[in-house]
Amino acid sequence: MRVQKKHLFLSALLLVIFASVLGVCYGSIESLCAPGRYENTAIFIMLFSASMFLSILPLIFLPDSFSSTWFRFTKYYLPITAIIIIITPGVDTSILGVDKEFMTWALSGLYLFLSLIIIFWKHLRAKKEKPL
Repeated sequence: MRVQKKHLFLSALLLVIFASVLGVCYGSIESLCAPGRYENTAIFIMLFSASMFLSILPLIFLPDSFSSTWFRFTKYYLPITAIIIIITPGVDTSILGVDKEFMTWALSGLYLFLSLIIIFWKHLRAKKEKPL
């Protein structure tokens, strides 16, 4: 399981770097770096990979029992979130203003918050069960 956590950590880090290049690349290579062309994709990839990166960081230093609960949560959360973001309208003219970018920000923030709660909860539970 240790190797899997390290691979996931490195994958999330590489996705953050890749999305950063896609989101801010305004060079002279028009086919890859046309201004604004990949901005929506870059925001989605960067926010979720950054959230995953920040939630995997403490898991690397904790026992494998902590990561199994987090992997189960991630396995169900990410596909549901991707579907929600796909069906969200690109531009919303209603009073709420819920568009793809807002949903991406909100759901990736919720993912990070819930991931850290799961890790903290498992840590507290392990401390309680551990005899002195």
